[in-house]
Amino acid sequence: MTNYDQHFIEHLASLRPPYVPSATGLRVYASEAGGCDRALYYRLKHTDSGEDDHPASVTDAIVWHIGNNLHDEWQTMMGRLYPDNFTGEVKWKFPEPPALPLVSGRCDGLYTDQRDVKLALEIKTMTRWKFEKSVKAGRPYQKHTLQAALSQYMLKAQEVHIVYLCKDWVAPGMGNILEWTFPVHPNIAIAELNREARILKRVKEGHPPPPRMIQGEEITNLDKEPECKFCPFRDLCEMRGA
Repeated sequence: MTNYDQHFIEHLASLRPPYVPSATGLRVYASEAGGCDRALYYRLKHTDSGEDDHPASVTDAIVWHIGNNLHDEWQTMMGRLYPDNFTGEVKWKFPEPPALPLVSGRCDGLYTDQRDVKLALEIKTMTRWKFEKSVKAGRPYQKHTLQAALSQYMLKAQEVHIVYLCKDWVAPGMGNILEWTFPVHPNIAIAELNREARILKRVKEGHPPPPRMIQGEEITNLDKEPECKFCPFRDLCEMRGA
């Protein structure tokens, strides 16, 4: 590795926002919507210990940098298309202030389209493998829909606008962009907020981990579940058992 390589790597790593413990206490992030109950429990326990639950690596820095730039470009385009009413990076908290937040989120954009419909924008950048799976399924991933649904509900929008941007080369004719707009029933968001709040309460009150559940389905075979294969808490989970 040359000195230039090392300087570039250090520069990329410095661009990633540093970990800063929340001044208002432990909370769940909207990006964790639709994930494993037990993984969320362990993540919250780990954060409660005062450690950085998002350790920076070179790979993380590069991925974050590319994704962040693509987000910025799409938001810039939306601002030009809707100059009078597009707002980017809209934050929300549940419950709303002055209560201490249990869940917090950030919507990539909020705007009203030509139909006079208010939409919550969620942009996702992803690898070719994930992108092609969504192309074949003809719909966004459920966890991304849940995340967007939380913003729709908390920001009083009427529909979600989900955008997928592929960072890799894809097969000719497939394209690198997918988009969907549709309404999500408020009860779906309410159920997800309540799930996250229950797990947070479980951690704060010192109760044991919940069962392995992803979107209401119990996980019995960790080797067949994609989220389990790369979960940073897999060792803890296996030691605990079902």
